Amino acid sequence: MVGRKSTADTSIGPLFFRLCLSLAVPLMLLWGIVPAPTTVFLWDWANAIGYLAVALLFLLFVYRGQPQSLPAFSGRFFINFHRDLGILSLIFVGLHMGVLLASAPLLMEHLKPTAPWYMLSGLASAVLLIMIVL
Repeated sequence: MVGRKSTADTSIGPLFFRLCLSLAVPLMLLWGIVPAPTTVFLWDWANAIGYLAVALLFLLFVYRGQPQSLPAFSGRFFINFHRDLGILSLIFVGLHMGVLLASAPLLMEHLKPTAPWYMLSGLASAVLLIMIVL
């Protein structure tokens, strides 16, 4: 059928919305329970986006692009889903880095070779993710 979309093509949008919402709900609940350690909302929001990016990267290993029995979609759905999860995680990593650098310009000092190991490892992993997605 030429002009008709398959079930896998039409249900990807609501699935992404449910996925992002289910990943964000625990963070929203924690914001309501635990007092915020900082006074800058953008800093906390950027860190939450970073946690969501890590969760999406873990989901990439669950949905490897191979057909699975449940839900009953074609194998093409999981290939597209895996690709879109990778792109979405790259977007979240970019948002995480961009918002952190915009809210605290002193973080530019952590992009130098004398930065702490955790900042350099985050920078290296972001560069590797960009190379993998491209």
